[in-house]
Amino acid sequence: MRGATLTCASTNTTATISSCSGPRINGLDIRLALGEAQAICNAVTGLGFSSASGMGVAVNPYVIWTGTTWTLSSAGAAPMQSINCNR
Repeated sequence: MRGATLTCASTNTTATISSCSGPRINGLDIRLALGEAQAICNAVTGLGFSSASGMGVAVNPYVIWTGTTWTLSSAGAAPMQSINCNR
């Protein structure tokens, strides 16, 4: 995924949705934000996302999507805990 490895604690796929619970990039938390969700689903299914959720504070450092690459941040953000990508 553009030089990064996405892992999920668990996955589920239906005819219309691919779900990832506990997503991590290179073993790190992912910021819960629109750009990050779009980048993940675009790489995984080539389509957009239907939902993403999370709460709490991401463990520092965590990864963010800059629009062109994944980079580290520690500014304080909620971590993505699940994401559902359209299929």
